[in-house]
Amino acid sequence: MSRRLLTAAVAVVAAAAGAATALAQGPAAGRGTPPLGPGTAGPPYSYTTELMGGTALLPLPDQAALTRTEHGYRFRAGQQDSDLEITLVDGALRFVDRGTQRFRKLAPICREEKVPTGVAAVCPIAKRADAARPVLVEFWPRLGDDSLDASTLPDSVAVTMLGDAGHDVARFGAGPDFFNGHTGIDQVWGGAGNDWIRTGKDDDLAWGGPGDDQLVGIDGRDTFYGEEGDDLVGGGVGNDTLDGGPGADLVRCEGGSDSVRTDGADRLRSCEKVVRS
Repeated sequence: MSRRLLTAAVAVVAAAAGAATALAQGPAAGRGTPPLGPGTAGPPYSYTTELMGGTALLPLPDQAALTRTEHGYRFRAGQQDSDLEITLVDGALRFVDRGTQRFRKLAPICREEKVPTGVAAVCPIAKRADAARPVLVEFWPRLGDDSLDASTLPDSVAVTMLGDAGHDVARFGAGPDFFNGHTGIDQVWGGAGNDWIRTGKDDDLAWGGPGDDQLVGIDGRDTFYGEEGDDLVGGGVGNDTLDGGPGADLVRCEGGSDSVRTDGADRLRSCEKVVRS
């Protein structure tokens, strides 16, 4: 039975996770199963357990920990302003964090590299990873104004970022990715793939990109663009600006006085101001 990622998104803000001990392929799945059931956005894993392990919180001032998990890797950073770039180089993942001074933990399977600024490591991935069973890379920064650039990654890599307090910026690649915001004004680009973007309590901006995405706000004056695909867009509480983009979208205005732009093929719920494009 699949677990809804919404549970993980809410709970993980206050809890640390334990890393699994093996680098293994995840279960085969055509599409993810968060929060509205089969065929919706996000990584194709029931990874609530993956996110909610029992390891105590690891202090990481100006440090990072890169560890293995059941489905891939987890990159944890401390209170600094992390500037993490993840790329695929010769069949391996390369992590470069220009805002971190040193690794406190590094998986033995990974190889540390010297870079002019920050830290870097190269980690192998399963050769049979594909769009149905992508490698799962988790980025857990704490506090700080953190940034993630995973925009060049293919659909065989799914990335999750669990934002904390601060102005966070995330650019995802072609995989089915997941962003969970907290406080601070966040900016998120989903890239290609069926992404799930859940922002926090401030005035956030998000672009879904190509794919059937879910963009969900909590509070604040959010601005969301679903872009190409059949998207779900909802701003939550606050006076939001919502645009599903091309496709048969579901736009849920919810609390506040929201403004919506629609191409006429969308389903609108409780929307106060509607502009047809």
